[in-house]
Amino acid sequence: MKRLLLIGGGHAHLEVLDQLRRRPVHDVRITLMSSSPRQVYTGMLPGLVAGRFSLQQASIDLAELCAQVDVEWVPQTCSELDLKHRTAITENDEQFPFTWVSLNIGSGPQLSIERSEHSTFVPIKPAECFYDAWEAFVARAAAASADLSVLVAGAGAGGTELVLAMRDRLDGAGLNKVSTTLVGSDERPLSGGFPTKLRKSIVSLLHRHKIDYIPTRRVISASEGFAQLDDGTRRPANFCALAAGASPSPWLGDSGLAIDNAGYVRVDRYLRSVSHHFVFAAGDVSAHPDQPGKSGVYAVRAGQALTESLYDTMGSRPLKAWKPQKRTLYLITLPAKRAMLSWGPLWASGAWAYLWKQFIDTRYMKRFPHPAPNQQSSLHE
Repeated sequence: MKRLLLIGGGHAHLEVLDQLRRRPVHDVRITLMSSSPRQVYTGMLPGLVAGRFSLQQASIDLAELCAQVDVEWVPQTCSELDLKHRTAITENDEQFPFTWVSLNIGSGPQLSIERSEHSTFVPIKPAECFYDAWEAFVARAAAASADLSVLVAGAGAGGTELVLAMRDRLDGAGLNKVSTTLVGSDERPLSGGFPTKLRKSIVSLLHRHKIDYIPTRRVISASEGFAQLDDGTRRPANFCALAAGASPSPWLGDSGLAIDNAGYVRVDRYLRSVSHHFVFAAGDVSAHPDQPGKSGVYAVRAGQALTESLYDTMGSRPLKAWKPQKRTLYLITLPAKRAMLSWGPLWASGAWAYLWKQFIDTRYMKRFPHPAPNQQSSLHE
């Protein structure tokens, strides 16, 4: 029997699994390899950090989803691809043969940042590990006699949204004396792809919520309650969230797959590897010729295209090309149940935008099973 191996439980593969409910495949054995039985939906991570969602509400039960669509779930992490023999090898040295393989493993923290054994960096991915670390810090801050500090390294959309959610949570818990700092490489938070007036508005918002913004700087290390910046200065950082940049999994470069200069898998307009047509990739791990950047929005859209390419491949049908949209709708969660919307040069903010984001996230999550309440205590078993 032919085999399809899905490596990673990201947004794109969630789309594939969801489609199997309506279009089951009977002549191909399908396996999902993902180290965790559950996945935190990244679109709800800011609300989770702010304390507006429970862990159960923001999580998808991958193991249960696989059981519902007759897909084998393998709780392991891939560490090597043997393309000659079409085999995936895990960290436990187990081998999984495949006819086709699809990669949706996202990206990890930036490797250029110093990460010693004493480092106190907390990468925002995987989200479940970040959430556990954040909850532990909030409990520590509530019990501490001295004032503590939070620092977020990276002022893109993810880092900016995260620091606002952290401030919202701390204020709501009465931890007003815990300081919060955002460090970014530009003069203002968010990338140049966002409207200038929106970026100025974010600066004002940070100031209003007593969040310090340090412009044109990068965090190079964090340890012993301090973050070291690239100009030699140090900032207090009892909790240092790493949201700056991203790097692909190192083993991709050793696999023999064609990769771009940053190390991501080069794919064609069908989401196939340009060097090996039995390998597919979507989301952050891939480098699409028409995709302007990486975001969760693109990953969801790519998932729909990936699903069609995999179905057509398994059915020996011609594949249909996918061209990502040039503009992406961003909905950035703000404190006090507000949100900011950005689409190309247009932007707006208010409570209505928050309600819209809530509707979109809730509708998306209704498609998938959630962990049982007694499974919330630990997401990384």
